[in-house]
Parts: sequence; C-alpha cells; structure tokens
Amino acid sequence: MRPTRKNYRQSTQKVKSNFALCVQKLFTAELHGYKISNNTVINILIAALCYCESLFSICQSLANCPTNNTVANIIIKLLPSYLKLQQQINITLAEQLPKKFFKKSHRLAIDIVLIPYHGRHHQDENEVYRSQPKSGTSHFHAYATACVVKHGQRYTVAIIPVAKGTEMKDVVQAVPLHRFENQVIAVRRGFYSVNVILYLKQARQPFLMPLVIRGKKGTKKRAACLQHLSADRQRQATGTRKYAGMKKQFWDWYRLTMRKKIDKKWIEKHTWFNVCVYCKNLNGQRDKHCRQSFAFAYYGVSFGKAKDFFEIYRKRFGIESSYRQSHQARIRTSTRKPLLRLLYFALSMLMRNCWLDFEREVLLADGRKKQMTSEYMSFKRMLGIIRRTLENFDCYFCPINSPQMP
Repeated sequence: MRPTRKNYRQSTQKVKSNFALCVQKLFTAELHGYKISNNTVINILIAALCYCESLFSICQSLANCPTNNTVANIIIKLLPSYLKLQQQINITLAEQLPKKFFKKSHRLAIDIVLIPYHGRHHQDENEVYRSQPKSGTSHFHAYATACVVKHGQRYTVAIIPVAKGTEMKDVVQAVPLHRFENQVIAVRRGFYSVNVILYLKQARQPFLMPLVIRGKKGTKKRAACLQHLSADRQRQATGTRKYAGMKKQFWDWYRLTMRKKIDKKWIEKHTWFNVCVYCKNLNGQRDKHCRQSFAFAYYGVSFGKAKDFFEIYRKRFGIESSYRQSHQARIRTSTRKPLLRLLYFALSMLMRNCWLDFEREVLLADGRKKQMTSEYMSFKRMLGIIRRTLENFDCYFCPINSPQMP
C-alpha cells in the first residue's frame, strides 16, 4: 500500500516518541525543585532541534516557556558527567540499530567532523581542536563518528569527542570494533599513521584507507629533459610518490616508518601494509581528459579487482551526508560548556537514526521495494512535519513568533 499523508503524520509522531525515549535515557539524574518536568524539557529540545535554532530563540518564541538559562541549568543537572554521557550516547546509538544488523557483520566507516567555534575554551585549552582555517576560524569542536553502511542506509553507532592533541589511535580504540569483526573498516586520510595501522593489525581488523603521497619527485623520462643530466642525477620517485603517476592497476606492499623524539632519544617504529593502485580515465570530468590513479593502503582485504577497492572506499563518502543532515537539526549555541555541545550534536545524530527507521519501515517497505521519488520524505521535510505537530497539538507550545524555517 502506498503511504499517504495520514501515514506520514502517524509515522512522524512515532519518530518523535522514539526520539523522546532516546533523550530520556540520557537524563540519568532526577529533577527536584522545579515546576517543569522532564517531558517539558525534552519538548523544548525537540522544538529547538526541529527549528534548528538556539534555546534562547525557542524560549522567546514559545508561550509559557521558562527562560533559556533555566532550561540550560535543568539540562546540566539532568545529565551525567562528560565521560558517562559519552558512554550513554554510544549505548543509545547502538540500541537504535535494527535487529537485522546484528545477524551479520557490516562495513564500518570512520570520519571526523569539525564544528567551527569562535570563542574561548571553558576550563581546559585542549577542549578546542585546532585545524586548517574553515568558516573564518581555525578553532573547532571535533567529533569522530562511526557509521554502519548497508543498502545505502548509514546508521551512526558511535560518537567520540576529539580534543586537541588526541592521537588517532585513541579515537579508533574508542570505537566498538568487536561488533564489526572480519569486515572492512574504511577510514579517512587523517588516520594514516604507524600507530593506527599497528593497532588495527593487532586487533585483526581489516581496513582500507587512502595512501598519503609522500616522497621526492622523480626526474621526467623524456629524452630531451635527460640529455643534460648524468646517470647519477637521474632519479626515480621515492616513498609513496612512486604510486602517484602509475597508469595501470598495480599491487605492492609498503613499509611505513615513524621517528619520534622522546626524552632526547629518537624512537623508531615501523609497520607494513598492502598497496593497491586503481587507474581510470576522467573522460571530461573537471574538464580533464587524462588518466588518474588512486592508491589505497589495506590489510586483510581480498578483492579480485582493483576497482573493488575504489568502490568500497567511495561508499564511505556517504558519511559526509550524515554530517550535512545533522547540521539541519543541530541546536545552535554559543555556550563554552563541552557537555552541552556534545549533547546537541548527539541529539542531531539520534534524530537522524530515528528518521532512517522511518524511511526503512514506511517509505522503503522494509527494504523490499522503493517507492516513487515524489513520495520520498527527506530529513528536512520530516522535521517540518514535527514542527507543525508541536504547534497544533501541544497546548504548552503555542508559538508567539515562530522562528523562520531553516
């Protein structure tokens, strides 16, 4: 049966109730001495999330609503400590996975999202992550996320805050890899290091990541360029630079070395991994008509063709869509407290997982048959329907001046 508008409204109500249950699990403390209840606080958070506004804007726009400082203080009292909140968020995200996901292992994608920050730190300087300038600042609040990929649906299963100076090995260790044994983990270029590769190999976890091109460039092989050079001065590319200019698929193994100075002594670590080079014709893409090569570092992965490595890693880029959609439902804030910032980012991911359940059950008919494109409900459209239900059916939230839709 084709979904109707009535089914949409009923399903979005189910999404709202499921999301409220997830938020209730994060509030571990009990509320005493206040006239408002936990459900009222959750409804305020849902309104701020759906309007993509700050608590200050929502509390001013809704009738009979307490001030934003009161709501923020209540939220802080209801939440556990920072580390316990992080653990409870990952437990709640894992509980959102459908039961079918636990019957088999699935591929995992790990990436880091940077949320621009224009203020100062709260208590510790390491709270603010430093990276290349973006959106007018080089200061960010960074969060690493792990997504399960299956049939185009990407559920977020873990969120790990990344502080300044955090090693990528510690980020990978915080991800529950035991749930995804014997499956490929696709990670971004920033995880290319000796410590990360050694940890994944010791954990017997297959991985796939792009190879970082380093080393000296070789001399050109044209005869006219080599006439004035002697045989000693003619050199080949060194390091991983030799894989950048290949025109055919190629397999090899590479030894990666790291040197680090500790207590005035140089310590050297090294590891090895397999290398696969995939080449394809651009055929006019970006106005180029040449052959481009893609080099990947992998271990414990066995594919027959080099194109399979390229296709597996290409699906990892769907994690960027989860960040784009989370920004559509992330509560805006200027607070310095990392506890609230982590909560607001986690709420957007929890709402997105609830939307994926709605999409799988109603629109995709549990994955058996995809409906027409005109009947597809985007994440942003679902948030709009929840906004209207809050305005029409909840007497507590009678809007005085409704915020502009994002």
